[in-house]
Amino acid sequence: MAVQLDHYRLLGRSGLRVSPLSLGTMAFGVAASWGCEEAAATKIFNHYIENGGNFIDTANFYANGESERVVGRLLQGRREQLAIAELRGWSPLVALQIPYSLAERMVERELIPMAREMGMGVLPWTLLNPAVASTIIDVRTHAQFEDNLAAVELTFSSAQIAALNAASSIELGFPHDMLGSPVSRMMFGDVNVETRRR
Repeated sequence: MAVQLDHYRLLGRSGLRVSPLSLGTMAFGVAASWGCEEAAATKIFNHYIENGGNFIDTANFYANGESERVVGRLLQGRREQLAIAELRGWSPLVALQIPYSLAERMVERELIPMAREMGMGVLPWTLLNPAVASTIIDVRTHAQFEDNLAAVELTFSSAQIAALNAASSIELGFPHDMLGSPVSRMMFGDVNVETRRR
């Protein structure tokens, strides 16, 4: 899989080319008491850009608004070279307190031991999915940033990929299950209907 931050990917049909890892800035600023000082945020931000990164994730509520102000200062003089993804307001998923799915817990159980086995704190497994243009990395320290950056150079074995794919597979449910059953042949008058490719 080995990729670099400047191995850009198309973001949907927008024509915009973005880094495979986008820099999350939730931890920029200390207003929330657990974030990092602006000097540390600047070091992380600069290192990301120096390595070819061009995709920044921010929101007006990160660190009670301080993150967005820090990012605004860091963008001075280089706004045109960066793509900015910005959330506004609060996520309904947070408000609804939706728990982890089964699938997410299973992936987590596979990822944590595999990361330890490979000597990494994180595994950018999502980068293997062609539908994912960019994976957000949200870090508080430069050491965490370097750990995430090193992870893109990993190569997964076919057995590891199979294990992660199996852990994340989901039941498609209705109508997909029905379309693949004998009942569908009766519904369509014995006509073959090709199922959608994943």
